[in-house]
Amino acid sequence: MKPVKQTRLHKGLLPIEDRGNCFPACIASILEMEVEDVIQIQEHYDNPKWNYVLADWLNERGYVWRLPNEGEDLTDKYVLAIGGSPRFPTETHVVIYLNGKLAQDQHRDNTGITDLREVEIIELI
Repeated sequence: MKPVKQTRLHKGLLPIEDRGNCFPACIASILEMEVEDVIQIQEHYDNPKWNYVLADWLNERGYVWRLPNEGEDLTDKYVLAIGGSPRFPTETHVVIYLNGKLAQDQHRDNTGITDLREVEIIELI
């Protein structure tokens, strides 16, 4: 994992250019890429199939994006952690967890998430 900070800070859902890129920054960190070389998936959130767009982009690069299996051991595995944004209470924020704790916040204030709602995994196919 290569720590990468987001380059676009969230200002609101509309217009698209005001959406933050914490999710692409997390992907960049896990894939050890530059954030601008990763699909800016927040620009696709208006598409009801945005998750397929992201899955296809990752698959083309040899990765799969998935939820953990029930009882799966995530010890020493970097995961995407989705939860409430400390800056926008009605919005979500994506960070990276390791062993159940914050390992990397893509936002420059490093406040993490207010609660953990979901964990997702990106790994080699």
